[in-house]
Amino acid sequence: MSSTRNTLLASLFTALLIVGSYIRIPVPPIPFTLQTLFLILGSLMIRKWMFLSIFAYFLLGLLGVPVFAQGGGGIAYFLGPTGGFLIGFFPATICIVSFSGLHFQYIRNFLVSLIAIVLLYVSGVLWLLLLQPKMNTLLPWFLLLLPPGDIIKTIIAVLLFYKIGPLIYKR
Repeated sequence: MSSTRNTLLASLFTALLIVGSYIRIPVPPIPFTLQTLFLILGSLMIRKWMFLSIFAYFLLGLLGVPVFAQGGGGIAYFLGPTGGFLIGFFPATICIVSFSGLHFQYIRNFLVSLIAIVLLYVSGVLWLLLLQPKMNTLLPWFLLLLPPGDIIKTIIAVLLFYKIGPLIYKR
């Protein structure tokens, strides 16, 4: 029963990652989406099963299904400006799964989730600068616009975890 529940939750979070990619504010070159909210929430809630969720999301995208932000899909999307952020899903999830607490520790989970966001940004920004070196002049503006939104999404994800988590893990 537990693995069935986890498989269903991983499928749900795959769907939420897709929906989150479509809920966006177009901020060039990287849109502001709700994917990070669902990435954090899923990593806190289903922990190691979140890797299955991310893998399914990437597989759908690689097969050409338009699941990525800006309605993209295919291998070329990974090679574009947002590819580094997509790859950053893995270190961010590893961070949350490895260091967050299942015992509903607000501050610890919030701080671990913020570190995960930093890992996501490091991966994404390095990739972006590798592809488009001229972006370094826009980088300060980019870094001023997006992180406050990601901090808010992190707060929301952690609070949702504390509201929803006990219902899911109730035995």
